[in-house]
Amino acid sequence: MTKEELKPVTLPLKGSVNGWYVAGNLFFGGLIGWLIIDPFNGGIYTLRPEKIDATLSAN
Repeated sequence: MTKEELKPVTLPLKGSVNGWYVAGNLFFGGLIGWLIIDPFNGGIYTLRPEKIDATLSAN
């Protein structure tokens, strides 16, 4: 995270494959959703933590 005149902060995020991506495309989306649409628009991933709080300090 960055903001003008403040020190940047790096926070860890963990990405994993979204369970709805697998189940939804297995039954409804087929190969087009599985291989093209969801990877392109980011629907394949879930990022953790969902909420991030950070304290930025002055330079």
